[in-house]
Amino acid sequence: MRLSYVLENLGNIIIVKKDYPDWFTISGGKGGDNHYLYELSYRFENPQPLTQASLKIDVEAVWKRFASGQDGEILERTGTTKIVSFWDWVLKDPKMARCIFIEFDMYQYHLSIGASEAIGWLRNSYHSLAQQLCYQDPAYWALVTVSRPDLRWWLLSFPYYQKYALPGQGTYFSHVDLNINEWLKCCRGANRMQTSISLDQETAEDCTFCVEGGHKTLEAFWRNEVIAKNLDKNGNTAKMSDLYTKPMEDKYGKSIPIVCGPGDLRITNQAVIHGATATKNGSAPGKKVRRVLNAWLVGMDDDHNTLEIPQLGNWETISRLHRDLLPSKHTPSGNINYHHPPKQRFPAAIEFRGLGPIPDARIGQRRWDSPAVFEDAQALLGGEEYSAQAEQIIATFRQNVRNRYVAEFQKMRRTEINAYGTNSYFKAVREGRWIPTRKRLDNGGGVWPWNPTRKRHGDFDIEATDDVSDM
Repeated sequence: MRLSYVLENLGNIIIVKKDYPDWFTISGGKGGDNHYLYELSYRFENPQPLTQASLKIDVEAVWKRFASGQDGEILERTGTTKIVSFWDWVLKDPKMARCIFIEFDMYQYHLSIGASEAIGWLRNSYHSLAQQLCYQDPAYWALVTVSRPDLRWWLLSFPYYQKYALPGQGTYFSHVDLNINEWLKCCRGANRMQTSISLDQETAEDCTFCVEGGHKTLEAFWRNEVIAKNLDKNGNTAKMSDLYTKPMEDKYGKSIPIVCGPGDLRITNQAVIHGATATKNGSAPGKKVRRVLNAWLVGMDDDHNTLEIPQLGNWETISRLHRDLLPSKHTPSGNINYHHPPKQRFPAAIEFRGLGPIPDARIGQRRWDSPAVFEDAQALLGGEEYSAQAEQIIATFRQNVRNRYVAEFQKMRRTEINAYGTNSYFKAVREGRWIPTRKRLDNGGGVWPWNPTRKRHGDFDIEATDDVSDM
């Protein structure tokens, strides 16, 4: 009736609006105050957006679900915990494991920086298939969430390079990934965790070391031994090799080797001094191959934009890096990456996505306040009543990965051959012009730098085939 009346009086529409103002306002329709009146007939009954506070997290249940009840207690007490065999589902799949290690070799082949300078880092690798899997694993995310004191669960994976340390290579470093002065002033970065997944069996001479209980003693050490002695250098990472000496260990906590096996996940409080055990100058170099993946999870505020480390950008920044497979210009602690990261996407990198709501959200390809993300998050982080649903989410994710990983690897292989032509890693291996590092029996004989073109019997396995066409 209203519409007919308006149509009949279009010539006097101003008078009609004056006589019947409610007909032309949002509040006059069925939708009430709903600003979607013209698309939707009814107002929302629950218009409040989903926030981080909307979720009910059961910390104890999550630890039991994905690790053990003791792991959380160990983390709180010592500052570091190790979840044994966390990635067995990946590394015990022979085809997936083979693809992962071949791709490591491919990136090592394309690395231009002198390996003695790289100290074990593949600084050209930000979005390998294995890294993308690490960035998206929902069980990984759940454990890091309950490791954080603030239980913030809107976490983004900051893309950074992976480790491929070789025998004879010095890999030593000792630092804290914090701006300690800002940490003392406003707790910036206090809730972050430093994590890694090991792919090889480590030893006490080739692993990460962590100061036991260091998250509880860092403040006293910094105030008493650094600030009080005017040794303070303000920065987003605090180098400790010259500061945290043997007398400091006796006073504030010992450096303990965290020896991981294939598939073990290490979680360390960000306020713990940590590093690598093999020395930088080569006096005690590494003795074996060590490959490690890191997923640097950074928290986000309820505005769904601001990151807890402002120097890393915002949600849009991280989303774009993952969407376009770009290298990051900063380190995970917020420093400018002075190691000259690549300026563009690695030519053979391909997207590995569509693995589920939580995986999408971790790489900024879906918002954390999405109802689908919230539903899965509640199941994964909820109490025992969610156990069956959580188990199904993880099982579906892992099966999806298994179904797709080899095909995605083959796609990456074809892309690399097409992009590099004669200089392709896969062509060089097939034609016997390059021996993959993992196939050299002595991996260079413990002397750096080794000559990758040398082919003396006894130095390494001279088999140069790396046929993946049967996979």
